[in-house]
Amino acid sequence: MKRALAFLLLATLLGGCTAIKNAFKGSNKENIEPPKVLTEFAPTVTVEKLWTTGVGKGARKTGVHLTPAYADGKLYAISTTGVLEALDATTGRTLWEKKDKKIAYAAGPTIGEGLLVVGTLDGTLFALNPADGSERWHAEVSSELISAPAVDGGMVVARSYDGRVYGFDAANGERKWIFDRNTVPLLSLRGNSAPLIREGVVITGGDNGKVVGLRLTDGVEVWEQVISTGEGRTEIERLQDVDGILQADAGVVYAAGYRGQITALAGNNGRPLWAHDLSSYSGVAISPAAVFANDVDSNIWSLDRNNGTSLWKQDVLGYRWLSPPAVQGDYIVVGDFDGYVHWLNLNDGKLAARVRLTKKPIDSVPLVVGNTVYVQASNGELGAYRIAK
Repeated sequence: MKRALAFLLLATLLGGCTAIKNAFKGSNKENIEPPKVLTEFAPTVTVEKLWTTGVGKGARKTGVHLTPAYADGKLYAISTTGVLEALDATTGRTLWEKKDKKIAYAAGPTIGEGLLVVGTLDGTLFALNPADGSERWHAEVSSELISAPAVDGGMVVARSYDGRVYGFDAANGERKWIFDRNTVPLLSLRGNSAPLIREGVVITGGDNGKVVGLRLTDGVEVWEQVISTGEGRTEIERLQDVDGILQADAGVVYAAGYRGQITALAGNNGRPLWAHDLSSYSGVAISPAAVFANDVDSNIWSLDRNNGTSLWKQDVLGYRWLSPPAVQGDYIVVGDFDGYVHWLNLNDGKLAARVRLTKKPIDSVPLVVGNTVYVQASNGELGAYRIAK
């Protein structure tokens, strides 16, 4: 566990300040737990490759995780090398493309309210026309934008890397409010939880181990809940980020924290419904019956959605630095550090299929649309796969 932690920190603190990087000068490769070797198995489901393409040079070494967005048969994808592209989701054919090497797209894209919204590493939020990429408005925030904005209820909500959460009028980009009480500790993992909007409440995780609910109209905090409590003498021991993917369904919020728990919270007041000790930096996925998450050693867990009881644990992909999980029909989909995409059976966690998209890491959550999953790797390679009927 501790050896895996050293690699995790080195891998996720890319782009951090010099002081943070210097904290790890004593680490070396001998302390890195080797990834488990993939073994052959008999696939139980057939996966078809529909198409692959490249979107710029991906995230490069920025440490951000890029996932495409889907709407009305179109797929939208970005690169930190200044590429924003709309593709035909069925064929992968480019419909339109914007290129500007001076713009490092790093957050989103997100579709909603008739807008295509993306954020950049220099803290600019763009709202564009999804039909052709033309600009509707833009706004500036106080730091990098590296997590997907949320769009709903006439508002665009974005979280900046310094912990502030902003609410903008979707119609014209006017800033309506700022939430500025999400204290960021001296040391934190590279990443931010993307905000969710549910029933007039903005839900987001913080680097301080908390999940908060904010009123969409004015940004006033309506509840908060601690799910990670990093403890120890050093800043490393006190890491407690809630950086991963949140889920909300049927009035319940599901979240995971580093050095914390997977927790189910009541969506209206943040009251804990159940908690299961499990340290995760990538967040959760849900099915009607279960919650799925990877722990920091890349073990995949399935928990009963009603009470958090463990249903199964799969360790065959240990230390392969998995992407956040996604649910595709009867399967869980994850990518790994070596460009493989894995499908596991929802009911027992057994491997069901495997393909290789690229030789570069896949560290962003797969996007599932119906029976098709879209996977984007860190080098910008983007692939579409369908489970055969």
